[in-house]
Amino acid sequence: MEYLKKANNWSKFAATAGLGAIHLGHVGEAMLLLEPYLPADGGAAAASSGYAEGGALFACGIIHAKANAKREKRVEATTYLRKQLRENAANEVIAHGAAFGVGFAGLGSGDGEVYKELQDVLFTDSAVAGEAAGVGMGLVMMGQGGGASVTELLAYAKDTAHEKVSERTSSRSSSQKQHPPLFTHVYAPQIIRGIALGVALMHYQKEEEADGVIDSLISDRDPVLRYGAMYTIAMAYVGTGNNDAIRKLLGVAVSDVSNDVRMAAIISLAFVLFKTPERVPELVKLLLVSFNPHVRYASCIAVGIAMAGSNDPVSVAILEPMLDDNADFVRQGALIATAMVMMQSSESTKTVKTFRARIVDIVKEKHQAPLTKMGAVLAQGIVDAGGRNVELTLQVSNAHAHTHIHPPCF
Repeated sequence: MEYLKKANNWSKFAATAGLGAIHLGHVGEAMLLLEPYLPADGGAAAASSGYAEGGALFACGIIHAKANAKREKRVEATTYLRKQLRENAANEVIAHGAAFGVGFAGLGSGDGEVYKELQDVLFTDSAVAGEAAGVGMGLVMMGQGGGASVTELLAYAKDTAHEKVSERTSSRSSSQKQHPPLFTHVYAPQIIRGIALGVALMHYQKEEEADGVIDSLISDRDPVLRYGAMYTIAMAYVGTGNNDAIRKLLGVAVSDVSNDVRMAAIISLAFVLFKTPERVPELVKLLLVSFNPHVRYASCIAVGIAMAGSNDPVSVAILEPMLDDNADFVRQGALIATAMVMMQSSESTKTVKTFRARIVDIVKEKHQAPLTKMGAVLAQGIVDAGGRNVELTLQVSNAHAHTHIHPPCF
């Protein structure tokens, strides 16, 4: 709470949204807890910066996302968030939080009216609000599969990308004019990224039904849509260990020209293989020595996701050299991944004790790179999560994918 008073801009948004994670499932007291931060009645908050208000709306959605939340409370929260989305459409920060909130509160509901409202936000061409709307649409329609809605979304994403290219070209060709032309749109890959992730969520556990969309996105010229293809594979084939899916991901991981796409492909391996996690360290062992630092970073994170809470000595051993990598963000990834692997592990183990001491040293060191220090701070939180009583997992005790609280990619 002390940090929240001092935070500014998106830091304030994230800190306020974090209240939703703390109070997950406390639907009875949700509005009372968030009242100091929620937008004022009548849209008065639109005149302010809106970061706390937007974060509070996001938090409201998170609180109501839990499966055992009372249905009437979820409906009530969704109705409230939809109202805020309409009233604060002019403030893209608040609309961003409201769109995410609506998505989480309506997780997997398949509600067409909610979907349409989020689609209207997407079509405003606001980069900040549009990205959240794209993901929110995917959350609402999670696991519903393809169809006309997906076709429409992808057509919009592709037309938008092509339109931006033509606008930039025409802008250069008309430079001799006294007044450059005014364009309605601004190139915003955030919107396309939101659509790509939304489409991935819609194909959750659809396996072969998603192949048509996956193949279309993999061959697209836009790297953001290819990035979406990787997470569509992750969602469609989550936990299946499907060999064709693994082959596609590995092919992209070593061949795509975009670092973001390659990273998404490697991280997606962990989702596809989470039921046979020991395969992941073996698959990424060679990628960990790649000349490309983005590939090395993603390989670390993949091992962390797959082997979380196992304290697997093989995983710890292959991550250890990455802690001294030349790239600061690779060291960050190695710290986060190692912490994930060591969750719930006793300090009586020498490797755990050494790692904990290393985290403290990195945080204290004045000349350490900020990205690496950030990784150490996150690692400290992960390794001590829930008072060392919880661990990250993609499945519940009955070995089914963990779909109820949130989809695996969140």
